[in-house]
Amino acid sequence: FAMACATALTFLNATLLPVALPTIGRELSISINTLYWIINAYLLATAVFMIAGGRIGDLFGHRKIFCLGMGTYAIASMMGAMAYSGWWLILSRSIQGLGGAMMAPAAMTIIIHYFPRNQRGKVIGMVIAIGSFFLTLGPFIGGAFTPYLSWRRAFLINLPLAICGIILALKFKRGAVYQGQNK
Repeated sequence: FAMACATALTFLNATLLPVALPTIGRELSISINTLYWIINAYLLATAVFMIAGGRIGDLFGHRKIFCLGMGTYAIASMMGAMAYSGWWLILSRSIQGLGGAMMAPAAMTIIIHYFPRNQRGKVIGMVIAIGSFFLTLGPFIGGAFTPYLSWRRAFLINLPLAICGIILALKFKRGAVYQGQNK
């Protein structure tokens, strides 16, 4: 479930924020080009740092890097909720992408090391199914939060998922039981 929290965060933020962009643009007086970069900064940072995130997990332990990535994602989400300009949102989304690049490879590696080969496909399928649910929930949450609460609160929806993921990952300190690794 900790790994599902990471996938849910990643998938949710792919579809949640685009719904709020028109309101963000009006409230912060942001140009259309800056709005594009708010979306692209997240994707670009995730893509650029994904391989490095996997390697850092190999060096320092996947559970540690997973938790660090989740924490980074949560902090960047709070930064996004407090944004006062387009550039602040671009920065916070870039940091979210960095957090995602740390937690995504670590999450899959943890699953691979924790479960025996004959169960991995089922577990990965369940994690992706939960993430896909959040992918489809994103536009609804963004559409509901933006006019009725605030687009800023859409960023704060990430905090419970990140905290839950960190607690669950730290709770199971056994590490990779299947292959006897304890990272």
